Amino acid sequence: MGNYDSEYEKYYNSLKRKVRYSPYYNRAGSGDRYAKKANYLSRRIIRDLAGALILFVFIAGCKVIPTTTSKNVYSYSKKIVGQNYDYNKLKIQLKNIDVNYIGDRVKNVIEQLRVDGKD
Repeated sequence: MGNYDSEYEKYYNSLKRKVRYSPYYNRAGSGDRYAKKANYLSRRIIRDLAGALILFVFIAGCKVIPTTTSKNVYSYSKKIVGQNYDYNKLKIQLKNIDVNYIGDRVKNVIEQLRVDGKD
């Protein structure tokens, strides 16, 4: 029986070592979580700014390039950016959605797909 005790001890010690090296193991306490959150926010801001820069360069390129397609893309982009949205109208439309109607429509489509799939 003494042999089993040492084997169990080795097994559990190996599990403890694996947990310590896990990326989810928090050795530094709450300060480490703050550093991760700050790092995430900084990466997120950099990613968003890089995306905005890429879009800006693309739209500016469409303005400079003298083809009809690029001018159409530029004018469409300018129209979309300059458009004002009324969120109160959208809120009213969302409140007036009939969920039962949508559910019935989805059931009908699923039923049609089942019938078409069996043929």
